[in-house]
Amino acid sequence: MKVMDRIELQKLRELPVEGVAERLGLQVTRHKALCPFHDDHHASLSFSVRRNTFRCFVCNASGGTIDLVMRYLNLGFKEACSWLADGVLTPPPCGHPLSEGETYRTLPAGQKNSSLCASPSETLDLQRANERSTFVAR
Repeated sequence: MKVMDRIELQKLRELPVEGVAERLGLQVTRHKALCPFHDDHHASLSFSVRRNTFRCFVCNASGGTIDLVMRYLNLGFKEACSWLADGVLTPPPCGHPLSEGETYRTLPAGQKNSSLCASPSETLDLQRANERSTFVAR
């Protein structure tokens, strides 16, 4: 298992929590979903886009993107981070570390990492999307 640095962990924490919930299979409507952590018939799982967190008002489950994956998939911290990274981050080309200003390329959920590099235009588009906070992992 690859060791992640603080920057990579921060990128995982900054993923839109609603996008992560949808990737897990939850149906998010108007910032709410049925809570998967208890028998729920009315949407009690609420998402705060501003704080990028989730909270259930019935069972008090709460946290961020990594917490949601850990709890939903019953994984440890490292495994949850790896699960998130597999669908979001691609490795640097040819195994070299990223230099200052380089970014990772996003992948659709379910697509495995490839060794292909993100083109400069793809990288720029990702940076612009992140600045607008419109990225949704699907």
